[in-house]
Amino acid sequence: MNLAPIIPQRRADPFDDPAWACELKMDGFRGLADTIQGRMLSKNLNPLKRSQHLLDALPPGLILDGEICVLDQNGVPQPTLVWAW
Repeated sequence: MNLAPIIPQRRADPFDDPAWACELKMDGFRGLADTIQGRMLSKNLNPLKRSQHLLDALPPGLILDGEICVLDQNGVPQPTLVWAW
């Protein structure tokens, strides 16, 4: 199965369309977690070996595409902590 992460696009103005799902930018790293093939990939399809423990914590049989980020005790994204854990 060939997969590629969905790359978010910037827009000058907000929009509302029921055909689109939008997400907030969380200042982390875009990644693809594939528990079917046992891999964690960056948006450029490079292996994210330091994130293997996150993949191991997920249930089998799913694929997640999203932002990998660390939140502080107040729920604020901390991009410098993403690779420090």
